[in-house]
Amino acid sequence: MKYYQLSIEDVPLSEFLFREAGESKTNLRFRKLYLDLVCTRCRKLDEIAALRRGIDLDVSFKFARDIMMSSDDQVIVSARFRDMVQSVAPDEIEFYEIPSNCALSVAIPKILISPAEKDDAFNITGKCGLCGRYTEATWGAGIPKIPADCNIVAYRLETHVGMLARWEVNERVAHILKHSRPKLKGLILRAR
Repeated sequence: MKYYQLSIEDVPLSEFLFREAGESKTNLRFRKLYLDLVCTRCRKLDEIAALRRGIDLDVSFKFARDIMMSSDDQVIVSARFRDMVQSVAPDEIEFYEIPSNCALSVAIPKILISPAEKDDAFNITGKCGLCGRYTEATWGAGIPKIPADCNIVAYRLETHVGMLARWEVNERVAHILKHSRPKLKGLILRAR
């Protein structure tokens, strides 16, 4: 089956989910709600645990798109996008509602594949001796393998900010998303 990488149009000045301005207003710190979820060695947040705990009430996103990225690399979707995906791939994505705007959710595919150190599809640097997270895990020269019969999967890449879930959707899901009317705003689909 053919797969497509789901990408998102850039948005200037997006908001953070897990961080807030520090006292000097020029530096960022993790929100108090999540401090106990930050690794004491590498200083990375367990984003999945943070989302399960709940999104802070003062986090606010205002945008006229169906899909965008937060400044901490999390996928934010509209209710329209959520409903469309649930109709074609039910129970394949976990949605975490944003309390300040219930029409928006953070979305993470339930099949979240962590890169393997010896896989040439990924460039991996460093590994935390405490939590086991990579310092960075980005795309390499090879093509990552997708488990059979998946509608939607994501690769758990790592940046200096934290987890970056890079989505892949099968041809059927890509066709439905691409041909939605009105067109989904912010969505880019690229064939692998």
